[in-house]
Amino acid sequence: GRFLMSSFHAFYSIGSIAGAGLMTLYLWLGLSPFFAALACTLVVFGLAVFFDKGMLPKAPVEHGRKTPKLAIPRGIVLLIGLVLLIAYMAEGAVANWGALLLTGFKDFKPEYGALGITVFSITIAIARLKGDFLTQKIGSSAKIIVLCCISSSACYLLTIYVLPGFYALTGFGLRGLCLANLAPSLFTLTGKQKVMPPELAISAVTAVGYVCALIGSPFIGLVARHTSLPTSL
Repeated sequence: GRFLMSSFHAFYSIGSIAGAGLMTLYLWLGLSPFFAALACTLVVFGLAVFFDKGMLPKAPVEHGRKTPKLAIPRGIVLLIGLVLLIAYMAEGAVANWGALLLTGFKDFKPEYGALGITVFSITIAIARLKGDFLTQKIGSSAKIIVLCCISSSACYLLTIYVLPGFYALTGFGLRGLCLANLAPSLFTLTGKQKVMPPELAISAVTAVGYVCALIGSPFIGLVARHTSLPTSL
Protein backbone atom coordinates (compact mmCIF):
# COMPACT_ATOMS: atom_id res chain seq x y z
CA GLY A 1 0.00 0.00 0.00
CA ARG A 2 2.99 2.34 -0.23
CA PHE A 3 4.50 4.22 -3.16
CA LEU A 4 8.03 2.86 -3.79
CA MET A 5 8.72 3.23 -7.51
CA SER A 6 10.48 6.61 -7.29
CA SER A 7 12.89 5.32 -4.64
CA PHE A 8 13.77 2.34 -6.83
CA HIS A 9 14.44 4.64 -9.77
CA ALA A 10 16.65 6.82 -7.56
CA PHE A 11 19.28 4.09 -7.53
CA TYR A 12 19.41 4.11 -11.32
CA SER A 13 20.27 7.80 -11.05
CA ILE A 14 22.85 7.14 -8.32
CA GLY A 15 24.49 4.72 -10.77
CA SER A 16 24.56 7.47 -13.40
CA ILE A 17 26.24 9.80 -10.89
CA ALA A 18 28.88 7.19 -10.15
CA GLY A 19 29.49 6.50 -13.85
CA ALA A 20 29.78 10.14 -14.89
CA GLY A 21 31.90 10.93 -11.83
CA LEU A 22 34.29 8.04 -12.46
CA MET A 23 34.66 8.97 -16.13
CA THR A 24 35.40 12.59 -15.23
CA LEU A 25 37.98 11.43 -12.67
CA TYR A 26 39.71 9.07 -15.10
CA LEU A 27 39.90 11.73 -17.83
CA TRP A 28 41.18 14.28 -15.31
CA LEU A 29 43.90 11.81 -14.30
CA GLY A 30 44.99 11.65 -17.95
CA LEU A 31 43.55 8.31 -19.11
CA SER A 32 42.48 8.10 -22.74
CA PRO A 33 38.70 7.79 -23.37
CA PHE A 34 39.22 4.10 -24.32
CA PHE A 35 40.98 3.12 -21.09
CA ALA A 36 38.65 5.30 -19.00
CA ALA A 37 35.62 3.50 -20.48
CA LEU A 38 37.36 0.13 -19.98
CA ALA A 39 38.02 0.93 -16.31
CA CYS A 40 34.35 1.88 -15.78
CA THR A 41 33.27 -1.37 -17.49
CA LEU A 42 35.45 -3.45 -15.18
CA VAL A 43 33.91 -1.74 -12.14
CA VAL A 44 30.38 -2.53 -13.38
CA PHE A 45 31.34 -6.14 -14.17
CA GLY A 46 32.79 -6.59 -10.67
CA LEU A 47 29.64 -5.21 -9.05
CA ALA A 48 27.42 -7.45 -11.19
CA VAL A 49 29.35 -10.55 -10.11
CA PHE A 50 29.33 -9.47 -6.44
CA PHE A 51 25.59 -8.75 -6.27
CA ASP A 52 24.44 -11.75 -8.35
CA LYS A 53 23.86 -13.80 -5.20
CA GLY A 54 21.36 -11.22 -3.94
CA MET A 55 18.93 -11.55 -6.85
CA LEU A 56 15.34 -12.54 -6.05
CA PRO A 57 14.41 -16.19 -6.75
CA LYS A 58 12.15 -16.95 -9.70
CA ALA A 59 8.50 -16.46 -8.71
CA PRO A 60 6.25 -19.54 -8.94
CA VAL A 61 3.74 -19.53 -11.81
CA GLU A 62 0.06 -19.93 -10.90
CA HIS A 63 -1.24 -23.39 -11.79
CA GLY A 64 -3.22 -23.47 -15.03
CA ARG A 65 -2.33 -19.92 -16.05
CA LYS A 66 -0.83 -19.47 -19.50
CA THR A 67 1.80 -16.78 -19.93
CA PRO A 68 2.10 -15.39 -23.48
CA LYS A 69 5.53 -15.60 -25.09
CA LEU A 70 5.26 -11.99 -26.23
CA ALA A 71 3.60 -9.21 -24.21
CA ILE A 72 1.95 -6.97 -26.80
CA PRO A 73 0.86 -3.61 -25.29
CA ARG A 74 -2.70 -2.54 -25.97
CA GLY A 75 -5.09 0.21 -24.95
CA ILE A 76 -3.90 2.43 -22.11
CA VAL A 77 -0.74 0.29 -21.78
CA LEU A 78 0.38 1.28 -25.27
CA LEU A 79 -0.29 4.96 -24.51
CA ILE A 80 1.75 4.76 -21.28
CA GLY A 81 4.54 3.05 -23.23
CA LEU A 82 4.66 5.86 -25.80
CA VAL A 83 4.85 8.51 -23.07
CA LEU A 84 7.61 6.47 -21.39
CA LEU A 85 9.48 6.43 -24.71
CA ILE A 86 9.39 10.24 -24.69
CA ALA A 87 10.53 10.28 -21.05
CA TYR A 88 13.51 8.02 -21.81
CA MET A 89 14.31 10.09 -24.89
CA ALA A 90 14.39 13.21 -22.70
CA GLU A 91 16.73 11.53 -20.20
CA GLY A 92 18.86 10.01 -22.97
CA ALA A 93 19.23 13.40 -24.65
CA VAL A 94 20.97 14.69 -21.52
CA ALA A 95 23.11 11.57 -21.11
CA ASN A 96 24.19 11.23 -24.75
CA TRP A 97 24.19 14.81 -26.04
CA GLY A 98 24.52 16.97 -22.91
CA ALA A 99 28.32 16.92 -22.98
CA LEU A 100 28.40 18.02 -26.63
CA LEU A 101 25.93 20.80 -25.88
CA LEU A 102 28.21 22.09 -23.10
CA THR A 103 31.51 21.77 -24.98
CA GLY A 104 30.18 22.89 -28.37
CA PHE A 105 27.78 25.67 -27.42
CA LYS A 106 28.47 26.64 -23.77
CA ASP A 107 32.28 27.00 -23.95
CA PHE A 108 33.10 24.10 -21.61
CA LYS A 109 36.49 22.39 -21.84
CA PRO A 110 36.20 18.71 -22.93
CA GLU A 111 37.29 17.37 -19.53
CA TYR A 112 34.31 19.14 -17.91
CA GLY A 113 31.74 17.97 -20.45
CA ALA A 114 30.37 15.26 -18.13
CA LEU A 115 29.45 17.81 -15.44
CA GLY A 116 26.03 18.31 -17.06
CA ILE A 117 24.96 14.68 -16.68
CA THR A 118 26.53 14.61 -13.19
CA VAL A 119 24.47 17.58 -11.99
CA PHE A 120 21.37 16.21 -13.75
CA SER A 121 21.81 12.80 -12.12
CA ILE A 122 22.35 14.28 -8.65
CA THR A 123 19.16 16.35 -8.75
CA ILE A 124 17.13 13.57 -10.34
CA ALA A 125 18.28 11.15 -7.63
CA ILE A 126 17.37 13.60 -4.84
CA ALA A 127 13.97 14.27 -6.40
CA ARG A 128 13.29 10.55 -6.81
CA LEU A 129 14.20 9.81 -3.21
CA LYS A 130 11.50 12.34 -2.26
CA GLY A 131 9.17 11.36 -5.11
CA ASP A 132 7.17 8.72 -3.24
CA PHE A 133 6.36 11.25 -0.51
CA LEU A 134 5.29 13.77 -3.18
CA THR A 135 3.09 11.20 -4.92
CA GLN A 136 1.47 10.29 -1.60
CA LYS A 137 0.68 13.96 -0.94
CA ILE A 138 -0.65 14.76 -4.42
CA GLY A 139 -2.42 11.41 -4.63
CA SER A 140 -2.45 11.22 -8.43
CA SER A 141 0.26 9.89 -10.72
CA ALA A 142 -1.51 11.51 -13.70
CA LYS A 143 -1.13 15.01 -12.20
CA ILE A 144 2.56 14.40 -11.57
CA ILE A 145 3.04 13.24 -15.18
CA VAL A 146 1.51 16.46 -16.55
CA LEU A 147 3.55 18.65 -14.17
CA CYS A 148 6.78 16.82 -15.05
CA CYS A 149 6.21 17.16 -18.80
CA ILE A 150 5.49 20.90 -18.74
CA SER A 151 8.15 21.95 -16.23
CA SER A 152 10.99 19.80 -17.64
CA SER A 153 10.34 21.07 -21.19
CA ALA A 154 10.48 24.67 -19.97
CA CYS A 155 13.75 24.01 -18.12
CA TYR A 156 15.32 22.41 -21.20
CA LEU A 157 14.46 25.37 -23.41
CA LEU A 158 15.91 27.64 -20.72
CA THR A 159 19.13 25.59 -20.68
CA ILE A 160 19.57 25.51 -24.45
CA TYR A 161 18.66 29.07 -25.42
CA VAL A 162 19.00 31.30 -22.36
CA LEU A 163 21.58 30.18 -19.77
CA PRO A 164 25.20 30.88 -20.85
CA GLY A 165 28.41 29.12 -19.80
CA PHE A 166 28.46 27.47 -16.40
CA TYR A 167 24.95 28.81 -15.69
CA ALA A 168 23.77 26.05 -18.03
CA LEU A 169 24.54 23.58 -15.24
CA THR A 170 21.71 25.20 -13.28
CA GLY A 171 19.39 24.28 -16.14
CA PHE A 172 20.61 20.68 -16.09
CA GLY A 173 19.91 20.55 -12.36
CA LEU A 174 16.42 22.05 -12.68
CA ARG A 175 15.57 19.64 -15.47
CA GLY A 176 16.61 16.73 -13.27
CA LEU A 177 14.24 17.93 -10.54
CA CYS A 178 11.35 18.36 -12.97
CA LEU A 179 11.84 15.16 -14.97
CA ALA A 180 12.66 12.87 -12.03
CA ASN A 181 9.27 11.39 -11.28
CA LEU A 182 7.89 11.08 -14.81
CA ALA A 183 9.05 7.50 -15.47
CA PRO A 184 8.26 6.22 -11.94
CA SER A 185 4.73 7.67 -12.15
CA LEU A 186 4.19 5.98 -15.52
CA PHE A 187 5.20 2.63 -14.04
CA THR A 188 2.86 3.22 -11.09
CA LEU A 189 -0.01 3.86 -13.52
CA THR A 190 0.93 0.69 -15.40
CA GLY A 191 0.62 -1.34 -12.23
CA LYS A 192 -2.86 0.04 -11.54
CA GLN A 193 -4.44 -0.43 -15.00
CA LYS A 194 -6.83 -3.35 -15.59
CA VAL A 195 -6.38 -3.95 -19.34
CA MET A 196 -3.44 -6.36 -18.91
CA PRO A 197 -1.94 -8.33 -15.98
CA PRO A 198 0.47 -5.95 -14.17
CA GLU A 199 3.62 -8.02 -14.76
CA LEU A 200 2.91 -8.32 -18.50
CA ALA A 201 1.95 -4.65 -18.76
CA ILE A 202 5.15 -3.47 -17.06
CA SER A 203 7.21 -5.73 -19.35
CA ALA A 204 5.41 -4.38 -22.43
CA VAL A 205 5.68 -0.74 -21.34
CA THR A 206 9.40 -1.14 -20.61
CA ALA A 207 9.96 -2.70 -24.04
CA VAL A 208 8.20 0.19 -25.80
CA GLY A 209 10.09 2.72 -23.68
CA TYR A 210 13.48 1.20 -24.35
CA VAL A 211 12.95 1.44 -28.10
CA CYS A 212 14.17 4.98 -27.43
CA ALA A 213 17.54 3.57 -26.39
CA LEU A 214 17.89 2.29 -29.95
CA ILE A 215 16.41 5.13 -32.01
CA GLY A 216 16.11 8.22 -29.78
CA SER A 217 19.69 9.47 -29.56
CA PRO A 218 20.63 8.58 -33.18
CA PHE A 219 17.50 10.44 -34.31
CA ILE A 220 18.63 13.54 -32.39
CA GLY A 221 22.03 13.26 -34.09
CA LEU A 222 20.44 12.88 -37.53
CA VAL A 223 18.35 16.02 -37.08
CA ALA A 224 21.34 17.88 -35.61
CA ARG A 225 23.43 16.99 -38.68
CA HIS A 226 20.98 18.86 -40.93
CA THR A 227 20.19 21.70 -38.48
CA SER A 228 22.12 22.16 -35.22
CA LEU A 229 22.34 20.34 -31.89
CA PRO A 230 20.35 22.99 -29.94
CA THR A 231 17.61 22.92 -32.60
CA SER A 232 17.50 19.13 -32.55
CA LEU A 233 17.32 18.98 -28.76
